[in-house]
Amino acid sequence: MITHVRVRYEDDKKIGTVPIEDVKDFFPRHQQDFKSKSLYLVKWTDDSGDSDYYRARILALGESEDFAETEARERTRIPKRVYSPASSDYENEAESPIKEKRKQTTSGAEARLLQLLKSKKENMKRQAKNQDGPHSKKHHKEAMDSGRLQGAHETIDNLEEQVEKKSTIIRQLRKQNEEKDREMAQLRRLNMELQDKVISALEDMKGCRIMKRIMDGSQSSPSVSEDLQDTLTERALRPGSSNPQPNDSETMVFYLECQ
Repeated sequence: MITHVRVRYEDDKKIGTVPIEDVKDFFPRHQQDFKSKSLYLVKWTDDSGDSDYYRARILALGESEDFAETEARERTRIPKRVYSPASSDYENEAESPIKEKRKQTTSGAEARLLQLLKSKKENMKRQAKNQDGPHSKKHHKEAMDSGRLQGAHETIDNLEEQVEKKSTIIRQLRKQNEEKDREMAQLRRLNMELQDKVISALEDMKGCRIMKRIMDGSQSSPSVSEDLQDTLTERALRPGSSNPQPNDSETMVFYLECQ
């Protein structure tokens, strides 16, 4: 007889073992008579004695508190499905504010650097033009002879060229990152679909094990035959099923599928 339930509360992820009466509208007939992906209303009592019902997932059923905890530990661990948007949605959605701000910051820094170099170059040209006056010809000639002004112009030209090259590289890397993001979104979507198939296969395997135990004990226990009939009825009521009432031939076919 089922007396205790091992549950994990959905809000705070805490795990506990509660009496079967603390699960609202829940009347299992055997230890596998629950849906692992469904949410149930389970009572929670705090230290002050106040209690209320909260959403929780059932991990295992047991005939005692210790037995329920043991069943939960031995139960097959199914990893939580990772949510990921489809690639088409990812391509259409707007970029996050952090990425957009980073782009604006990078572009602004490049523009400021180019503007600074341009201003510096114009100032040097104005200084050279002013030095053409009658009182500064000698000084201007010495500066030109020493090559300082020409060297400064070359330095600025080199800096401008380096900035342009780095800007081109940044644009190329940004484009590559966007392509990688789209590929990652596609991989996450495929991974999500694969997880769904694995979870479905594990649940089918669990159903086969239950069905085999029921078939082995059907001759000695009438109630076990009723459980088998309920299992087949639930299977027949799935979407796409044309016959809601299983017969003996369907029972044998379902049994052979699990062999």
